[in-house]
Amino acid sequence: MNFLDVKTDYAFKKVFGSDTSKEILISFLEANLSKDELEAQHKRQEFISIQKLAVLKADEEGFEKGLEQGLEKGLEQGAKNKQIEIAKILLSQNIKKSVIALSTGLTIVEIDTL
Repeated sequence: MNFLDVKTDYAFKKVFGSDTSKEILISFLEANLSKDELEAQHKRQEFISIQKLAVLKADEEGFEKGLEQGLEKGLEQGAKNKQIEIAKILLSQNIKKSVIALSTGLTIVEIDTL
């Protein structure tokens, strides 16, 4: 006669299936392991923790690098926009394109497209 099926029993899931009882479940499961199995389990858990930390660090470094690159690109684009703005003003004043190119750093081709 089977009164309790651990795999499907509602009470088991209720007691051990929540995040708040995670430590209890781990202790319950580890109680049935041999010393060697327990040591191997702890090594696996340590390895997983190290890998998770490595991934978090890589994510953080990637985010910082992306932010840095985005800021740099934004500054470059802002400088380019300022060059174009100045070139348009100089063009409206009938300044020679060669002088505008020297003043703004834009090429004659870029100035022709304005």
